[in-house]
Amino acid sequence: MNLKKITVPLVLLILSLGVSAQQQETFNNPVINADVPDPSMIRVGDYYYLVSTTMHLMPGCPVMRSRDLVHWETISYVFQKLTDLPRYDLKEGTVYGRGQWASSIRYHDGRFYVWFSPNDEPYRGYIYTAEDPAGEWTLVSRPPHHHDASLLFDDDGKVYVVHGQHKLYVTELNADVRSVKGKPVEIWNKGVDDSRGSGKKAGMEGSHVYKINGMYYITCPAGGTEGWQVCLRSKNIYGPYEHKVILQDDSSYPPNGLHQGGMVQLKNGDWWFVIMQDRGPIGRVPHLLPVKWVDGWPILGVNGKDAITYRK
Repeated sequence: MNLKKITVPLVLLILSLGVSAQQQETFNNPVINADVPDPSMIRVGDYYYLVSTTMHLMPGCPVMRSRDLVHWETISYVFQKLTDLPRYDLKEGTVYGRGQWASSIRYHDGRFYVWFSPNDEPYRGYIYTAEDPAGEWTLVSRPPHHHDASLLFDDDGKVYVVHGQHKLYVTELNADVRSVKGKPVEIWNKGVDDSRGSGKKAGMEGSHVYKINGMYYITCPAGGTEGWQVCLRSKNIYGPYEHKVILQDDSSYPPNGLHQGGMVQLKNGDWWFVIMQDRGPIGRVPHLLPVKWVDGWPILGVNGKDAITYRK
């Protein structure tokens, strides 16, 4: 055997395996380079689940699953068809850019729940549920319209949605998650400054609500496509709330910022945030950013910026 002839190929093989292993330990943003708008995410056991917006396209509201937050597969759709208006069948007009928007996915007592409100008449929402998210989803209720509503199952048995555009509200639901129990309570009606001191103020929408260590957190985008991510927090679901800009970064596709999404906790206690960025013809692509808790605030990325490349 000629050792000289195999030494170089063997070294190259070892080096290539090392590079391959290193590449598998990191990922680059956008984590999915495709149109996945308005992501809402949860973890159940070893899996992460994410729902997205399909607007006028059907079947709609794809349910995606992942083990590592980086590699995703579509396992089902929440609904096969919307039938509220003839326009959904291209009769008497179209619903281009309307239909299903900004769903919220949550898990409670062995069941998955998805809530969304179409961006169209007759201004009523949809609540679907499933035991197996990869199986068939069942429509259980048509509640009144709540703009960009986010579900919260509180630890005292109460159920809420946080919703609104510019003005934000909390509405309590009945425990069966089929109907509204109380009237909307306004919790926020102020514009939010950006973090750059430009004096630009903007309202918020796209709420995602959480209860963490006894504190209520609501993350919201402000400023639209070119906007930034804001967090509200309070010890009471009805406020008063204080706020902080937790991410403002348009460096990867200027002038469009990272501006709507939600966070999830890993088994080891770490938190990560999936947030979208409008990239024109590609669509609204999701980025995956680590969360660092600073003085009780979830700060995204590295010092409030997207570092693009991270360790998984």
